[in-house]
Formats: sequence, structure tokens, C-alpha cells
Amino acid sequence: MRANGTHYNVYSGVDYEMNERAHLYFNLFYHDLDYAFSTGTNEVHLGETSDGFKSRLGTETVPMYCYVKARNPVVQAIVKRLARRLFPEQHVERQNVFKEVRKKWSRARMARNGMV
Repeated sequence: MRANGTHYNVYSGVDYEMNERAHLYFNLFYHDLDYAFSTGTNEVHLGETSDGFKSRLGTETVPMYCYVKARNPVVQAIVKRLARRLFPEQHVERQNVFKEVRKKWSRARMARNGMV
């Protein structure tokens, strides 16, 4: 899905038996990214799950917020008390996917190849 120059990756279903043999989930992501970049997308939203895998692609996470208000004051008090357990903060370390390239190539060589 695409709007205003942004590509949105929506949920994909996979056959998990086939996924083990053909790495369908990862290949779907790579295909989707290839499509997004080939259409001149400015930004790609990869969805809300699999943060570990996405961080290996060099992505960054964006905080999301959820507001919950129960009609019943007793339920609201319980939700408020348990909010941190119900909706824990997620911390995903951003990985520099290009650090190995930078170690192997000199800065001049990178500049010659348009990588700086």
C-alpha cells in the first residue's frame, strides 16, 4: 500500500511449514522492499512486528502510543495500575548494517563508488 510517497507494509500471512524450508517471511520482506524502492518511495513503514529482524535491515523504531479508558471506574483503576505490564516499552537496538563495509573499504574507495 502506498500513499503520499510512503510505502506501508501490511500484514502478510505465510505457511509456516513452507516458511522453514524457503524462508518465506524474509523473502516476502525483501521482495516488498525491492518493490517499494523501485517505485521511488521516500519512506517505508514495515509494520508492528518482528522488530529484531527489521533492525538487522538497518531500520529504526518509532514510538507508538495507545490510550485506553474504561467506562467502569473500577476497571479503569485496574487498567491504570497494570498499564506498564499490559503495554511494556519495547527496546530494540538499532544495528549498523553497513559497518562491515566501512571496515573493509577505505574512505577514498567508498567515495569513488558513491557510498559516502
